[in-house]
Amino acid sequence: MLPDNDLKYKHIKEFGNKSDYKTLLATKEYQNSIIDRLLQTKIQLGYARTLHSKTKILITKLQEELD
Repeated sequence: MLPDNDLKYKHIKEFGNKSDYKTLLATKEYQNSIIDRLLQTKIQLGYARTLHSKTKILITKLQEELD
């Protein structure tokens, strides 16, 4: 239905295909990408917790100055 000679439509056709999750989960490349994403998420969570802690300290100090 989509023209084959247009690169934009070719990408749509490729990414629109059904995924074979069983095969995908068996590939080392996919497994490594999932582990990488998990590690990056863990790092981001650590940054968020640090920022939250620093923000709480800042709020406390500002509240003390106001009182």
